[in-house]
Amino acid sequence: TTLKNSKGVVTIQMDETLWFDKSASSARNNRNVNLSKLRNILEKIGSIELQHEHAYWYVTLGSKVFCDYKSAIDLIDRSRSKNNLPGQEIIQLIEIVSRGKLCPGLQIEWLDKFKADFADGVIAALSSLSRQRAEMFTDYHLLLRISECMLKFDSLNEYAIALKCAALHQLGKTGIAKRTYDLFYQEYQVVLGEEYPVSFNELLHSVQYQIKKHPTI
Repeated sequence: TTLKNSKGVVTIQMDETLWFDKSASSARNNRNVNLSKLRNILEKIGSIELQHEHAYWYVTLGSKVFCDYKSAIDLIDRSRSKNNLPGQEIIQLIEIVSRGKLCPGLQIEWLDKFKADFADGVIAALSSLSRQRAEMFTDYHLLLRISECMLKFDSLNEYAIALKCAALHQLGKTGIAKRTYDLFYQEYQVVLGEEYPVSFNELLHSVQYQIKKHPTI
């Protein structure tokens, strides 16, 4: 919450989310005990502080503490504000988000909004970056990595599958591209209950910019 809205979470919201089935006094006791335990854990990790100010609970990270979620959010925000990112920061973003969805093993209702917003931000940023960086048009390996990251967050993303198949084709891996398309086609049919309306050849030419025709690698 601290990273999402820069303020943190108010006490009543915390109680209603985590101890909604408790009385006010019981929720307060549970909060005090759990926050005390959390502080002890954070002290062992490093320079991370759990603080309370102006009715908000929030976390502050020391300069030497690395948080992959925070780094990814910062890079996504910078890509929006600059409408671009330097090449090294694109690689950094890819390395973080290539790990896949946020907290995949946790199925908690209050966390769903965070997970969905993060997935949407990753897909939007990588999609935009892949379209804008002209020098990336012939960096098929990078385009392949971008498409694979997007598909980890949305396996039925049509732009991502088109980008992946086109990149594989340009790398001389047309057979793998066709198998990738076939798997996508099958999943599309199972999930949506209808056939994917775009053929493999049409998909190769459906990417919104034209990947330059260079010799395959």
